[in-house]
Amino acid sequence: MYTYLLSLGLWNFFGSIVMLGFLNDKFGHNMLVIWTKIFREDYNLNSYGRLWCAWAAGINIFFGAVNIMAWKWQFEPLGKFLLYVDLAAYLFFMLLAIRAMVWGTSGSGIYSVLVIFSVWIGWGLSVLINTESIW
Repeated sequence: MYTYLLSLGLWNFFGSIVMLGFLNDKFGHNMLVIWTKIFREDYNLNSYGRLWCAWAAGINIFFGAVNIMAWKWQFEPLGKFLLYVDLAAYLFFMLLAIRAMVWGTSGSGIYSVLVIFSVWIGWGLSVLINTESIW
């Protein structure tokens, strides 16, 4: 369980740093439209979008740090709680990605997002199933 929490924590923590780069329209456009092809439309953030992006990055930094600290503390009730929260979050992210596909607002790179989310969900579920006394 703790290897999963550490890995996911590092993924979220460093991913948040990349997310802060999205505050720059040129970087965001290159990353999401040109390089990864996740979106089809031009990338530009209005002031509300910038606020949301900064808020999301900040929350993700906190979320990543908590997962990393759970690895260090090895406190089982916290680890179990975070495992459930992580799974719920990634299932929600998966639903958002599917919605973008159905609405036609995503590009071909959305498939890589589905793979990444599936890996985190699959690993988390396997940890959940194989963790003794999880209930």
